[in-house]
Amino acid sequence: MEKRRIIIDCDTGTDDAIAIAVALHLPEVKVEAITTVTGNVSVKYTSENSLNLVRYLGFDTPVSVGAWAPLKLHTKMCYAEETHGKAGLGDVELPEAKIILLRRQLSK
Repeated sequence: MEKRRIIIDCDTGTDDAIAIAVALHLPEVKVEAITTVTGNVSVKYTSENSLNLVRYLGFDTPVSVGAWAPLKLHTKMCYAEETHGKAGLGDVELPEAKIILLRRQLSK
């Protein structure tokens, strides 16, 4: 059976982390890449969450940093850190993935 090739675009917090973990382990799916955006927490955290999760689970799926803010320029950024925790995964702390390119992009 040919695998369905997908790209996941998300603001990785707890819900997206579960979806990523499931998708990576589905035998009929090939996750080609994960792209991240600002959501309940900043894109710095959503990107780190995605990358750390993928590496923790033992996959080498590429993770790319996406939008730092909504496309509407007059939109004020607000996060839900009180609900999702500072980094978006509640109390979960994953081991930090060692990827230089992503770290450089996040230093903006």
